[in-house]
Amino acid sequence: MLTVKKMFVLFSFLVVAAAAIVFIAAPTTAECAPNCREKAGGHGTLIMNGVRRQFSFNAQRQADGTAKGNAVIHNPNFPPDPRFRGNIDIQCMEVVGNRARVAGVVRNTNDPNLDNNTAVFEVFDNGDGTQNADTNSLLFFSPPNSPPPTPAYCQAFENFPQMPIDNGNIKVDDCP
Repeated sequence: MLTVKKMFVLFSFLVVAAAAIVFIAAPTTAECAPNCREKAGGHGTLIMNGVRRQFSFNAQRQADGTAKGNAVIHNPNFPPDPRFRGNIDIQCMEVVGNRARVAGVVRNTNDPNLDNNTAVFEVFDNGDGTQNADTNSLLFFSPPNSPPPTPAYCQAFENFPQMPIDNGNIKVDDCP
C-alpha cells in the first residue's frame, strides 16, 4: 500500500524525470538558428491612378545567406510600354521584424530593356485584418548590366516609400 510519503517521493521523482527529459530534448537557440530560414511571401493588388497593379512573390533565405524564390509583377500602366509583366528570380532578401526587402534578376519580361536587370522591392507584414493593411513599395530597377544582387545588396538600401495594398496578404517570417 502506498503511503503519503511514498506517493510524495514517487511524484517528486516523476517531476524531476520529466523536467530532465524536457531539458535534454529541447533544442537550444544555437541549435535552432542554423535550421531557421527567414521567409517572406504573398500577393496583392495596388490600385494607382485607377490602374490595378498585381504582384505575387515567395522567398526563403538559404544557409549561405542568399535567397531563392520568385516574384511575378503585372503593371498595365508602365511607360514606355503600357503593359509590363515580368518574373524575378529572387537572389537576396533582408528580413528585419515584419519587413522584407527582396531583390533578384528580371526574367521573362515583355520589356527587353529590363530583361536581366536587377529589381528590388520592399514589403511590410502588418498583421491580418483590414485595419492593418500590409504595404508594398514600387519596383526599383538597377542600371543595365549591373551585377546580380548579393546579400549585401539587399542590406544597402534605406526603407522604400510604402503603399497599402488594396487586396491580398503578405507574410514575413523573421527568425529569432
